Amino acid sequence: MTTAINNIISMLYNIAAIDQQCFSNLSIPKLIKSILLPLNLAFTLTKISLTNFNYQLKANLSKYKVVFVEHDTYKVITQDVLYIAAKTTVIVKDSTTFKFNSINVVSKQYLPSLLNDIEQHLFIDKVYLTLNFHGNSIKAFKKRYINPLEVSGFRIESVHVVNPIAVKYSNQFKITHLASGVGADLFFNPINKDYNNTKVAFNPSNGLEAVSWVLNEVGSNDKTLFNETILNCNVTRIDYAFDAEVPVNRLPFRLKGSRSCKMFIDRNGNTETIQVGETGVFAKVYNKYNEQAEKDLLEAADVENKPQRSRCEVTVLPQKTSKIESCLFNDLVDDIEPFSDLNIYDEFSLNELLPDEDYSVYKALGMFILTQNKKEISDAAYNQLNRQLSQCEIDYSAVANNAAKTLLSSLMQDLLSAGGSHVK
Repeated sequence: MTTAINNIISMLYNIAAIDQQCFSNLSIPKLIKSILLPLNLAFTLTKISLTNFNYQLKANLSKYKVVFVEHDTYKVITQDVLYIAAKTTVIVKDSTTFKFNSINVVSKQYLPSLLNDIEQHLFIDKVYLTLNFHGNSIKAFKKRYINPLEVSGFRIESVHVVNPIAVKYSNQFKITHLASGVGADLFFNPINKDYNNTKVAFNPSNGLEAVSWVLNEVGSNDKTLFNETILNCNVTRIDYAFDAEVPVNRLPFRLKGSRSCKMFIDRNGNTETIQVGETGVFAKVYNKYNEQAEKDLLEAADVENKPQRSRCEVTVLPQKTSKIESCLFNDLVDDIEPFSDLNIYDEFSLNELLPDEDYSVYKALGMFILTQNKKEISDAAYNQLNRQLSQCEIDYSAVANNAAKTLLSSLMQDLLSAGGSHVK
């Protein structure tokens, strides 16, 4: 009997609900109860007023397993200097539409078949390179393009940096290839020495026209020096991605070592984004069509008529993870293994192998909450869950890591061939 009582106590979910009018508007607390009561779990619910948010360190939400918060309120509380996130934060755009996730499952074969051919679907979505360019080249570039200018089929314009201390760069230029729309962003430090760190950000899957122009415009004309600049630059960020024709909550994943999670719920009440990770490596699954609609690349009506598409994205910050020895482009090509810690599961197997209550917790609050809760119950419960999950894993990481290295190597070769013979 004592063991049973202890288990019940350890299953308590400490949940905070933050709303701008939480004492008069109980939509968020009612929402939480409607989601968790069917799971037959005990939980405590704390309502926090936004006006008293930072009073007596209430901005520290780390003691809560889950925090539900309206999207507009979330943007306010994250600006508080005392803010510390809960283990899981659920950001709701419209609390009146949020609903309990369906327990229906996808085809048994979809995710396994997709990941078995991952090298056909994987691409690099974003890259940040930090290069050393001569101060004179940077000065000449800034002087020439101080005002927006179109030259050789490109548009170059200076962009206002809102918070130069936070981004560590005081000057930003946007370069756009007019024919294709492909762009790149260029960030300069204050010029106070012969060679200066310059950051280039671009999406290689869209094309390399803009970044190639940048390298030719600012880089050395000497082929040997140009190649050294590319090979010895630091890769400060790289995003790998693939798309899956399933809703976000139908792509179950887990990033080893993660200690926090954020979930965004869209205005239709569906899970829009799940993001986990710590310093150095992040994983995110999000609704790609919703993102395109927010950028006015897709009409809202078209989103409703399309089958849902989720993008799975792994972000690596090489300088901030101990798993990578060198951030140099030439070294990272051989060292990077972005998918070693990302487990992806077959939802059909999860439904078959997990106990009903565990599967319901996963569907309602995600894989992160399920695993964290088991860890707090006992080592035995956590180890048992891990054994069950291991049987549901899709074996894909070795192929994905090799594909990631091949993509990065191809990108490096393309950039090496982009310049070094240009005469200004």
